Amino acid sequence: MMDKTMKRIVITDRYKVEIEEVPVPKPGPGQILVKTIMSGVSAGTEMMVYRGTLPNLTEKTRDHWRDYPIYPGYELVGEVVAVGPDSDANSGGVDYYGKAAQTIVTQASEFKVGDRVICNGEHGEYALSAATLAAKLPDCVPSEDATLSVLGCTSMHSVRRSDIQYGDVVVVIGMGVLGNLILQHAKNYGTKMVVAIDVNDERLEYARRAGADLCINSLKEDPVTALAAANNGIMADIVIEASGAPGTEITACKLAREHGKVMISSWHTKHLDLDYGEIFHKELTLTSSRATGPNPGIPYAYVRWAYDQNLKWAVDLFAQGKLKRTFEPSKFHFTDIKKVYDMIDKQDPAIGMQAILLWE
Repeated sequence: MMDKTMKRIVITDRYKVEIEEVPVPKPGPGQILVKTIMSGVSAGTEMMVYRGTLPNLTEKTRDHWRDYPIYPGYELVGEVVAVGPDSDANSGGVDYYGKAAQTIVTQASEFKVGDRVICNGEHGEYALSAATLAAKLPDCVPSEDATLSVLGCTSMHSVRRSDIQYGDVVVVIGMGVLGNLILQHAKNYGTKMVVAIDVNDERLEYARRAGADLCINSLKEDPVTALAAANNGIMADIVIEASGAPGTEITACKLAREHGKVMISSWHTKHLDLDYGEIFHKELTLTSSRATGPNPGIPYAYVRWAYDQNLKWAVDLFAQGKLKRTFEPSKFHFTDIKKVYDMIDKQDPAIGMQAILLWE
């Protein structure tokens, strides 16, 4: 028998998090209901909400996460317990253009009760998820690894947007979970060299395990000098900034070659401070990427990789071993959420690269 109520995490204000009890929801059209096994905690966006530094809390330019209370979480693994009817939104195709323009959209009917899935569900004992924000998990992908699939999807979109070419030299700044996965995607693209930059030796070791060809601790050596020494005096074809730390955008521009590209993949809580002279004289291309990718429902001929297809492919890459976890997560019971948030906020080294909440 289905539970009538469930516990759910809510951030009520800056540095205030609670566990509330609410009714278990029912899936509507295009939705599935998932009973949670575990959920990953985002040390980036989720912590911005906890600290009150998320720009949208003051700018209010977007509909999502404008005001407290906010229900965090988007890396949830669980078991499907109910499936809603298919949605007719974003379905069908454009007959005028023929089959090439048909859309591919993940529907609720692709799931059945008992399926283990990764989804963009909020931290709770149960979570409603749009079918387009969920993917079934094969037995060979552990639940812990599956929690990385959402950022595996975001990092995939970032690498596609950066337009890496076979044989490129790519620098990734910031070796958190996002940067670690971007590095792995870049290696899959047949790059000549992928360089990892961070200020933390432990994260750089995880980057080595992920396949980094060169690791640079920017507190110990100048990354521009180190890159030049390793690449015949030439800077990188593409620099991907995945740190979000102030000043990394300036470093990224210095590390790019003439006519190179700088991709901003992290979320910055403050306005970027760019050296226009560096951009101007090198004729750099400066671009960015957002989370997960384009919305589903756009004709296939125009957008091949909407976010529902990105998520499925990220799971497939973990199943194939082309994406891998190179670090061990820290696991906590969900009732320890205040402790987890405070450890991340204070950069307690005991928290490691990723915290996972257990719900069973």
